Amino acid sequence: MSRVSKGRRRRGNHSLVHETNDEDEAMSSSQLPQIQQNNDETQSSVIPHISGPSSKRNVRGRYRGKEVNKLTKNGEKIEIDLAKGMKRVVGDKARMVANECENVLRSTVSLRDCITWNQVTAKYGEVMMRKMKDMFKPREGRDEVIFHGYCVMAMQKALRTWKSNLHEEYKAYATDELRLENQPDSISPEDWRWLLEYFATPQFMRDLITGELAPPDIVWEMQHARTKQGVLVWSDPQSQEIHGRIQQHVNEQAEVPVEEPRMLRDEILASVLGERSEYVRGKGYGSMTSKRKLNQTEVHSRVSSAIETARAEMRAEREAEREEDRVQMRTEIRADMRAEREVEREEDRVQMRAEIRAEMEQEIDRRIKEQLGALMATLQQGQFQASGSNNAENSPVGAQGHV
Repeated sequence: MSRVSKGRRRRGNHSLVHETNDEDEAMSSSQLPQIQQNNDETQSSVIPHISGPSSKRNVRGRYRGKEVNKLTKNGEKIEIDLAKGMKRVVGDKARMVANECENVLRSTVSLRDCITWNQVTAKYGEVMMRKMKDMFKPREGRDEVIFHGYCVMAMQKALRTWKSNLHEEYKAYATDELRLENQPDSISPEDWRWLLEYFATPQFMRDLITGELAPPDIVWEMQHARTKQGVLVWSDPQSQEIHGRIQQHVNEQAEVPVEEPRMLRDEILASVLGERSEYVRGKGYGSMTSKRKLNQTEVHSRVSSAIETARAEMRAEREAEREEDRVQMRTEIRADMRAEREVEREEDRVQMRAEIRAEMEQEIDRRIKEQLGALMATLQQGQFQASGSNNAENSPVGAQGHV
C-alpha cells in the first residue's frame, strides 16, 4: 500500500478532533493504553512486534543538530540575539535555535511517559532547559528570562507538531502491521507501538474544547476513510453509505431546539446500525437487568459530575498557576527595568560629573589667564614708569636743575 503524501492528509475542520492539549489531564489514566517501561525486550500485548528494517522512504532526514555540535564541541556556547520585550530569537541563529528546541524535545521525551505538555514539563522540563542553556546564551544576561520563555513556547509548539505528524503517519495505513512496517524515524519503536494503541482509544478522538467525544459522523469517517492526494477515500461503499445516514441524523439533531431532548451519539449509531441483544457499542456484550441499568445510569451521572468537578478544579489550579507565572514574570520584568534605570542613572551621573569637571577646569584656566594678564599689565606699567624717571634724571635739563 502506498503512503499518502504528508502535505495532503488534512481533513479540513476535523483537525480539532485529533489534537491534544492540557485538557487531556482530565482524562482518567485507566482509559489510556498502559504506559510501558523503556525496555527493548518489552512487547505490546495488543499489537505484535514485527522485526526487520522499515521500508525506505524518499523523505528528508531528521534534523540532527550537526552544526550546533560543531560550534559547541569545545564547551563554548553560541551567542544569540533576542527581541526586546518579546519571546523571540532574532538574527542568523533564529532558525538554529528553533530546530534545536525540536531536536532536544524529540531526543529527550518518551511519549509513553508523557503525552501532554503538562506531563512533559513536569518530568523533562528542567533537563530540556539545561540542554538548551548549555548550548546557547543571550548576548546580555538580563535576557535569560526571555530566552527561557521562548524555549517553552517553541517546545510546546514542537510537541503539537510532532504528535500531529505522527497521527498523520498513523492514518496513512489501514492496519497496525503496515504502520509498524513503516515506523517514522522521529520516534522509537516502543513509543510507536504504544501510540498505535493510544490513537485507537475513544478518548483520543474527543473534542478539544468541550472534552466530549466527536460527533458520530466524524468518528465514523476517521475509522473508515482516509485521504489520498487530497481526496477522501472510503474503505468500502457500505461504509460511505452508513456515513451519509449518520450525518443526516446529526444534522437533524442540530436543528432540534435546545429545550427539547436530542438523540445521544449511541442512539444515533443504534438507529443507523441497529441493535443487538445486550450489546453496547464500544463496550461489548453483557447481561444487563433493568435495576442494573438504573444503577449504571446513576453511577454514570455521578462519574460525569465528578469528572466535571475535577476538570473545574484543574482549570482553577491551572489558572492560579498561570497567574503566579504572570506575577513572577511582572516582578522579574520590573526588577530588570529598575536595574536598567539604575544603570542609566549611574551613566548620567558619571557623564554629568565629567561635564562639570570639564567646565570647572575651563573656568579655572580662564581666571588664571585673566590674573596673569592683569599681573603682566601691572609689571609692564611699573617698568614703563621706572624707565621714564631714569630718563628725566639723565637729561641736561635735569642736571642743570640739580646744579
